[in-house]
Order: sequence, then C-alpha cells, then structure tokens
Amino acid sequence: MPASGRWCPDGDQVGAAPPSTAPTTRPDDRWSQRDWRRAAERAFAGLGEQWTTSTLPDRMLLVGCLRLARDFRLNLGWLSEATWRYIGDSV
Repeated sequence: MPASGRWCPDGDQVGAAPPSTAPTTRPDDRWSQRDWRRAAERAFAGLGEQWTTSTLPDRMLLVGCLRLARDFRLNLGWLSEATWRYIGDSV
C-alpha cells in the first residue's frame, strides 16, 4: 500500500480522484502574465474599496497590498494615502 491515502477493501484509494477524472494540465489552461496582472489590479482596487469603507485600520491589509503592488509593479494610488493615514493615526 502506498504511503499516501488509505485504501478501501475493494482497492480504491480514499480521497483520490479516479484516473479517468483526474485533472489534466494543458498549455491553454494556464494564465498569462497579462492575466495575472489584470487579476492583481482588480484585487488591488477591491482592497482599496474595502480599506475606504472599513471603520478599523488593518495593518495586515496594508502590508498585503504593499506586497501585491511590489510584486506586480502596480501604481500605489490609494495605498500611499492610506499608509500615511495609518501611520498618522498610530503616532
């Protein structure tokens, strides 16, 4: 018996997909760099809306957004002001 998963008496592995339904990876299913960038831009904009409607400042949200902006070289836009406001409230 393999180390991964448990085996049923009839020989099937619990929790494993049958071979005929196992996911396949095709080149046309992958995201392009443009797809990743668009998704990052949408997420960044959505997080900006979340920040402006939130009543409590969230340091983790700001840090996550800074990382997202860094990784995808996004324009900081709302994040610059939000960060300064957060720092100002903390001092």
